[in-house]
Amino acid sequence: MLSIIIIILKKSSRFFSSDRVHLKNTRMKYAQWLKENGQIAEALKMYQLTTDPVHGITQLLMEDANALRKFMQSTTDPEMLKWYAQYVESTGDMENAFKIYQKAEDFFSQVRILCFLGQLSRADAVAKNSADKSASYHLARHYENIGKFQDAIQFYTRAQTFSNAVRICKENDLQDELWMVASLARGKDKATAAAYFEEVGDYKRAVELYHRSGF
Repeated sequence: MLSIIIIILKKSSRFFSSDRVHLKNTRMKYAQWLKENGQIAEALKMYQLTTDPVHGITQLLMEDANALRKFMQSTTDPEMLKWYAQYVESTGDMENAFKIYQKAEDFFSQVRILCFLGQLSRADAVAKNSADKSASYHLARHYENIGKFQDAIQFYTRAQTFSNAVRICKENDLQDELWMVASLARGKDKATAAAYFEEVGDYKRAVELYHRSGF
C-alpha cells in the first residue's frame, strides 16, 4: 500500500492536476504513515500539503513541545500561528502569545490581550495603526466598561458601529460628541440622534439630522 502511495505522489503533477482534493487526501495518508514510523521532519513537510495542515501538524507536534516551538518559529502561516498563539495563551503566557499574534498579524487578538494586561496605550496604538474594525470594537467595549466614554466613542466610531457611539453620547448627554458621530453615521443613527436633539430642544441640529437621515 505504501509503495502505491509513494508512486502516486511522485507522479502527482501528471495524474492529479485536475483533482487536488484527491491528491491532498493521498498526501494525508502518506503523512500519517511517516508519523507512525517516526519520520517527523518528512511528515511535517507532507502535512503542509494536505487539506487541513493546521490539524495535522499540531496533532503531530503536541507530543513534542520543543519540535512544536521550533516549527512555529519557522512558519509564516497565519492560521498555524494563530493556533499556536491560542495554545500559548492557554498556558497563561500572555506576553509570548502576544508576540505570536503579532507575527500572525492578528490585530484583534493583540488588542484583546493588551486590554487584559491593562496596557491600554499599546492597545490604542495597535487599533489605530491597524485600522482593524474588530480590534477597535473590542477596545471600545473595554473603554466603555471602565467608564472612559470619550475613548469608547472614538473607537466605536472607528469600528463603524455608530449605534453604540450614539447610545453612549445620549446616555451621558454628550451633545457635541453626538453631533460629530451622527454626522458620520448611517441614516437610522442620524434619525436617532435627531430625535434626541429634538427632545432636548436643540431644533437646529434636530432638523439638520432629520434632513440628512432621509427618514
